[in-house]
Amino acid sequence: MPQWAVGTPFDRIAKSIEFPVYAIAIGLISNVAFAKPGLRERLSAGFRTEFFIKTGVVLLGASINLKILVTAAGPSIVQALHIDTTAAVAASGAIAGEKAL
Repeated sequence: MPQWAVGTPFDRIAKSIEFPVYAIAIGLISNVAFAKPGLRERLSAGFRTEFFIKTGVVLLGASINLKILVTAAGPSIVQALHIDTTAAVAASGAIAGEKAL
């Protein structure tokens, strides 16, 4: 939770919001701030909306923990391979059964 939210009415809501959400909000607010005075049109060749979102993520120090991704992805990959193998065996059995008749 951001330090600025501690002890404020926003404290309860801030506990459930992750930092990437704040990063996206900062990026979108930056986009609007540059669009209102027409500065965005003048700088459009060098900037895109994604730039502001990425800047917000970097400024907040958001990171991706690869250990968590691997831990979550391992069982998912095994499950997907099991389902695909089962589906392939069932489909090939059905096709073979149709041709045998």
